[in-house]
Amino acid sequence: MRLRTLIGLTIGGAVAFSFTAAWLAAAAGSARLISTRLGQEHERHLAAMAAIAEEALAAGDTRVLAEYLRTLPAAAPKVDYAFLEDSRGVIAAHSDPKQAGRPAAEWRLSRPAGTALSRPISKGVVRLGTRGAAHASAFAELRAVLAPSLLLIGGAGLFLSVVLGAALAVVLTAPISRLVDAAAEVGAGKLDARVPVDSSGELGQLAEQFNRMAERLGELDELKDAFIASVSHDLRSPMVAIKMSLDHMLNEDPDGDKLLPQHRKTLTDLTENAARLANFVSNILDAAKMKAGRMECRREPVDVARAVRDVATLYGALAQSQSIRFRTSVQGLPAVVGDPERLERVLSNLVSNAMKFTPAGGTIEVEADVVGEEIELRVRDSGFGMDERQLASLFQPFSQGDAARRKASGAGGTGLGLFIVKQSVEAMGGTVSVESAPDEGTCVRVRLPKAEAAGARRGA
Repeated sequence: MRLRTLIGLTIGGAVAFSFTAAWLAAAAGSARLISTRLGQEHERHLAAMAAIAEEALAAGDTRVLAEYLRTLPAAAPKVDYAFLEDSRGVIAAHSDPKQAGRPAAEWRLSRPAGTALSRPISKGVVRLGTRGAAHASAFAELRAVLAPSLLLIGGAGLFLSVVLGAALAVVLTAPISRLVDAAAEVGAGKLDARVPVDSSGELGQLAEQFNRMAERLGELDELKDAFIASVSHDLRSPMVAIKMSLDHMLNEDPDGDKLLPQHRKTLTDLTENAARLANFVSNILDAAKMKAGRMECRREPVDVARAVRDVATLYGALAQSQSIRFRTSVQGLPAVVGDPERLERVLSNLVSNAMKFTPAGGTIEVEADVVGEEIELRVRDSGFGMDERQLASLFQPFSQGDAARRKASGAGGTGLGLFIVKQSVEAMGGTVSVESAPDEGTCVRVRLPKAEAAGARRGA
């Protein structure tokens, strides 16, 4: 349960309990008042009956008393019935003449429920009988008195408990909610998130400490980015020189035919690893530039088929050495709007990533088709695939696939490849999506606008 809801329910319950207790106290006081008033009225009627009843029982003539009791309910509307019981236990007189002559015990079994008072009638030590009167509507009167107060006090208590509970819950939890939101932003990588300090109490001190922590994290993150960018930049130049030298020895050196087969194989392995390391360094540099907002991206017509051929040339031999079938199908496509270098980096990262998670005997395909006013590039592999949890964080920086399978396949890397793919594609005005399932392979779809369509929109 959320803290705001819990606090609101607690305060609302306390207020509702207070109003309920107050109402019960008022109800008890009202009930006692009504009971006292009814008792006084009963005593008055019983006293009036006493003299008449004593004479009637002593003389054995109850006609006068019977007439008095018959007219009593009309004269006193609050009295529902009155009776006189003789010493034999027989109803001698009753406000309802039909009850006269009945055994009192039998009558009591069927008499109306109500508040009844009775008093004995005696002459000296001789008990002549019992007189009594009842107010059967006492409880109705009690309800009539208490019902308005119940509705008024209960409704007011419920309304105030809801309003006060909600208001106090918002006031008490607002600083905590802001702190939670800021912590979520920091967790998502927004290290410039801060919490306003509204008080000098414990919550204010907590907000100040959080802001100091976030500021320090930001400083450390900037220091880390600067260090990585500096080191990566220093590594890039010698890596390019090494790769160019290896390419020259293998493909352009006039004395290349003098290389022994084992030497050529060693140089080929060195070339492939130099290309992989160069891609690794480029990814780190690109990620640092993207994070700093300094990544440049041109928007010009780019030949998709040529970009795919260049990547196929780079990774075709490596795929063959790993017993992976590598196929492309991108013939007769119009140009797209993008950055040539960025597009090549996107394709290179996608193919490199597919090779990491495709076992020997698997297949990697690079396809492209026209879809409306866009070109869709697909890099499909028959590798391990991913589940929904891995797909959810796939494009986050430093996110990688299942650790056990990476170890089993020997796949390494920084986890920056797909992050750079997404940032680069969106910078070129396109979109990227992934379809995958465990043990069923992965398909990454990149859509970029056609150059002619983009030109037509600008012309319009």
